[in-house]
Amino acid sequence: MQSTNKDIRYIPIDETNVLLATSIQLEIFPDMCGYGSFVKAMQCGDPYFIVYLDDTPIGTTGLYTDPDISDSGTIWLGWYGILAPYRGRGIGKTVLLDTIAEAVSRGYTTFRLYTSALLCEAACKLYDSVMDIGEEYTLEERHLQRRVYSKSLTGGKADAWHDRPLRLDKAREEEQASYAEYLRLSAAQQK
Repeated sequence: MQSTNKDIRYIPIDETNVLLATSIQLEIFPDMCGYGSFVKAMQCGDPYFIVYLDDTPIGTTGLYTDPDISDSGTIWLGWYGILAPYRGRGIGKTVLLDTIAEAVSRGYTTFRLYTSALLCEAACKLYDSVMDIGEEYTLEERHLQRRVYSKSLTGGKADAWHDRPLRLDKAREEEQASYAEYLRLSAAQQK
């Protein structure tokens, strides 16, 4: 993946840096663990990246498909986030737009993401400015004020999500299991 900003670069997440990627992700989202998503992505070919500003890792971003919830033309934004000291500089918007460009280059027709309006208020303002549609998601985790955003990658109008199931309970179970594995591997690496 290439950036429109010469100071930003993307390093694919692989076996050599997946623990680093997860530690960054956990700093951004301390109550969720992306380790399992990163490993699954490596196995199925979905692209995830560590975001670097010059030589400093400052975030993660990625794309994933999920045939259980959407069609083959849809790609989802995964584990997108920038560490707090680097927010408010336009880096997040650049990374989001670069990630969308990567989705276009891979031939997808629809780009989607889900988030929490309660926990990610600043990100929602960015999504409101970049995405075609933002809608409330009320089937799961209502206390987090979930939102689904959609963008057409073909120049047309994106189809709304219409509150279809995201199966977030399954995702949370997978995160919990992967967190235990991440802790085990991190401890082994430090020995």
